[in-house]
Amino acid sequence: GVSNDVTCELNKHMDDSKIRKIDNGIDVTKYRRIKEKDEAKKYFDLQGKKVIGFVGRLSSEKGVAFLLDAVCSLVDNGEDIYTLVVGSGDFLENLKTHALSLGIAQRVIFTGNRTDTPLIYSALDVFVLPSLKEAFPMVILEAMACGVPVVATRVGDIPRIIDDNVSGLLVEPKDAHALSDAVSILLSNEDKAEQFARVAYEKVQEKYSSIAMANKYRKVYEQVLP
Repeated sequence: GVSNDVTCELNKHMDDSKIRKIDNGIDVTKYRRIKEKDEAKKYFDLQGKKVIGFVGRLSSEKGVAFLLDAVCSLVDNGEDIYTLVVGSGDFLENLKTHALSLGIAQRVIFTGNRTDTPLIYSALDVFVLPSLKEAFPMVILEAMACGVPVVATRVGDIPRIIDDNVSGLLVEPKDAHALSDAVSILLSNEDKAEQFARVAYEKVQEKYSSIAMANKYRKVYEQVLP
């Protein structure tokens, strides 16, 4: 199983002794900071701006509407902030309408699907995953590997990946106010943001690389093969 949810589902169908949980891993040679932050922001005409972002499928369960609510609150509080929303899905038009109704459409850039996500991550001051439901989200690992501080919701295996107030900030799902507060903390405290990003980077290199994942699979094969 690649997450607690998957492992629990497997437990319904087979003996526990036959089940192992192996976390997914990412290619840390691919997901890395490829540009300095200010340089990466130039690709989106956002140089000198504070930029947060989301990467993923645009469905209602990803909670991006709550992220837009949080951005609206931040703007109302005087933050000169912009948001990159990367991905596509059946909720895209709803999100565009929601951004327009909040009066922040000019501050939200919907990029569609991108194949250059390391560049996206390199441009971000904060990565936000506001999901209402998750298993083991790879995008958090990608952001961590690129040295971006993370704000995420406390769902699925996210609390196993992110140690709250150590390698990132966790909030409850569907809470736009908590999201805005967490993002504001990282935007206003560069030292804290860099510390979280550094701890997260070290954790993903050690525990969540594709090499670490492959070694765990190899051990399972060694146990079961003659």
